Amino acid sequence: MNPQSLIEALQERRKCYHGNEYRNEAESVVLPTKEGVYAVDEAITFLRSQPSLGSLSRLISEDGLSCSARDFCIAQKGVNNHESESDAQQRLNKYGTFRGQLLQNVAICNESPSDVILGWIINDGNSRRDHRNAIFNPSMKVVGIASGPHVAGRIVSCLFAEGYTPLGTATGHQHSFSSPQPVSQPAHQPQSYSTPSIPPQLTSTVQVKTIVNLPPELQIGELKAINNNQASLLTISCLACDISGLSLQIIGNGSKLDFSRTVNSHTDQRVLNLPYQVSPQSTSAQYFPNQNGGELQITLGKIQSQSSADFEICQYTILPDPNSSKTRVDIGINSGNKDYYEFTPGAATKNLTRFTVSVKNTALQFKSSTEVREGNDIVTKEVSQSVNLPTIPARDQIEVIPNQPGGGSIVRIYHKPRGNTPQFLLPDAKINITLG
Repeated sequence: MNPQSLIEALQERRKCYHGNEYRNEAESVVLPTKEGVYAVDEAITFLRSQPSLGSLSRLISEDGLSCSARDFCIAQKGVNNHESESDAQQRLNKYGTFRGQLLQNVAICNESPSDVILGWIINDGNSRRDHRNAIFNPSMKVVGIASGPHVAGRIVSCLFAEGYTPLGTATGHQHSFSSPQPVSQPAHQPQSYSTPSIPPQLTSTVQVKTIVNLPPELQIGELKAINNNQASLLTISCLACDISGLSLQIIGNGSKLDFSRTVNSHTDQRVLNLPYQVSPQSTSAQYFPNQNGGELQITLGKIQSQSSADFEICQYTILPDPNSSKTRVDIGINSGNKDYYEFTPGAATKNLTRFTVSVKNTALQFKSSTEVREGNDIVTKEVSQSVNLPTIPARDQIEVIPNQPGGGSIVRIYHKPRGNTPQFLLPDAKINITLG
């Protein structure tokens, strides 16, 4: 294979980068990267420097190595499995004996076989480019490849060795040159094994060189109103673990979300402050292992603080300003105060404007009425502005501050009841996560 024949594919892949995120919409693949297009450009420069015949053209397929790669995929189909040095030695010597250095490329994701190879050649985030160097190492003469199912998609193991003797054979097979078997599916977690060069009749001793790969950075989305604003949807992606590695609790009297994931004995815990009190009974979570590197979709149900949702808060008037060029009075929102949301009328128009402020289910509605002269007629224009609230407020969560300059009132919606209305006291509750 001519390494330079891959340059065009890398140039096409380069178009899928948005900052440090790789998005292949045709294959529904979204992956965070550390280097972005820099690693792709560096890989293109590397390929241009290679001779027309790369090491892949010289590799010989060995069934024993492929069986060792297959056993690795079977053992690693879950994300929390760890292969010890003795386990690796047993696996690699089960079907034969390798000579000299042995390297293993591992991929876990949902990319196509060709994209796995491109991903290894790019080797994003690895300054030594271990995956790429394994492929283009001129000392490597034999190869074994296997793939299998994985909780995060597919796992691929590719073993490269300087030489190999199948079990029960005194000397190595004599092979004609052939291309390696095609890779089945993808990702990007390098591992390396090495051994001193020894005679083929001796048992290889494997020295595992560990390359630490921290889990990918979590992607925590924004709250999105659902179910007619009775709940919110929170998405957490790039989990890189199975459902058993996830934990979710509602804590802090329903005001905080305690989330953790465990990947290869590494635990990442986050406590997220919620803008409203959450009901554990109406909160649920679904895990989608093959979506965006493993994705958790959390439905956060809101506490309903009263049975009658619709009521009027107040009415006020904005005096006219003869010098104004505005056509309507807009409502400004201040959400920066830790105790309340504040809604303030904006600049006046040339005409007097009357407001009626009401709670409509989980929305705060400002309905304005303005009398405007059009020719010889007086026309009344009505405009409604609505703001979705995190929950249905009780009456004593509302404060009206009237008689502002120019007329009008400030309306405050407090996050918690301030008077005799009891707060909902909620114990901490674990949320079950189901497989989506």
